[in-house]
Amino acid sequence: RLAAELDDKSSGQSRADMERVRQQFVLALEPALARYAHHKLAVIPETYLLLADDQSELVKKILLEPSQTAHAPMIDAIRTKPVARLGRWIWNSLRWRRTPPALLQTIAHRRDAWFRTMLLDRINDLADPAIAQSIRRLREFSWMNPRVLSIRSLPEQQQKGVVILATTSGMNLDGKLDIIARTLAEGLPGARQSAACALLPLTGQEANGLLTQCLHDPDPLVQWSAIEQFKIKHVPQLLPTLLTKLDHIDPRVRKAAREVLAVEYNFDKYVKSFDQLDDRSKVALGQLIEKIDGDIENKLREYLLTEHRTHRIRGAEIIESLGWGSRFWRELLVLVGEGDLIVRRQATDAIATATSEDLIEHLATLETNDEGDPRVVEVLAALKNGSPSLELRQRAAEMLESK
Repeated sequence: RLAAELDDKSSGQSRADMERVRQQFVLALEPALARYAHHKLAVIPETYLLLADDQSELVKKILLEPSQTAHAPMIDAIRTKPVARLGRWIWNSLRWRRTPPALLQTIAHRRDAWFRTMLLDRINDLADPAIAQSIRRLREFSWMNPRVLSIRSLPEQQQKGVVILATTSGMNLDGKLDIIARTLAEGLPGARQSAACALLPLTGQEANGLLTQCLHDPDPLVQWSAIEQFKIKHVPQLLPTLLTKLDHIDPRVRKAAREVLAVEYNFDKYVKSFDQLDDRSKVALGQLIEKIDGDIENKLREYLLTEHRTHRIRGAEIIESLGWGSRFWRELLVLVGEGDLIVRRQATDAIATATSEDLIEHLATLETNDEGDPRVVEVLAALKNGSPSLELRQRAAEMLESK
């Protein structure tokens, strides 16, 4: 009864009073515990376990030394009784440098629902490195067998606990992957997120397959967890799936997909390979990189106005291929005024892809303010012959006729 009241946070009795009574009980039980070999009353070590403080050196000594007369009944009580104040000693022992093997085996093989709930509710936090180190000594959990444990039947926190326990332990790779696969198939969103994260240190074809499976999970955080791992893991044939994530509704998924794709598909690689690409590839790759790199316009603008002649020419070629004359007509007008014939001609071809009314208005202003500006006629002629906009072609033709 006292043990139950100690665990009952709602108990109306003074905590200080109960603590004094507990300490008196513990002191009174110690002589009887020392004489266990004579009376063999199992209730003595069991009661002592119920009431002893978590840091009790005497309990620790008895549990760690099989030669202690009370060792066997204490271990037996902890292993078999569905009582929280007994079960806590399993958790406490995981912090010790040497956890009693019998208690480790209890974690691995005890199958009753009460014990499993107690363990999984606690295992969600493995911040204590001593506990994690003890868990690594475990090689199997018979109660995780699919014939014994249904992931679907557990609440979300316990599903996460199964994943954490399995992947922290010394279980073999196949066993860990089995738990992750079952959780991805049956678990609730938070557990599936844990399962996806647990794949990070795991390698091999099956692990990569599960990671790819995460990309199709209905929960965006599961998808995000998987995509983040592709920054350091190479998984072949992912491009089509990752491309679809660029338009995902969740900004975290879009951002992660862009960052992964940007390793291979970026502005620097595009400009270096541009001359080797065919016309269709130039357009397709440029449009892809535009979706991946939100800063591509600034990069292209800087590249276009560089002091390197080849960069200016290639930059104008890129604008022409992508039909971006409306975005860069101001910069292209600067190049149209250059003395270099090839730079000027390529800039004129690029500006001809413009559909912007602002460009025509600007040319009209230049014509009014500086009738001798040779760029006006050159650009108008290019727009008349090449602009995708019928209206712009007509206005350019009218302005040329008026001249």
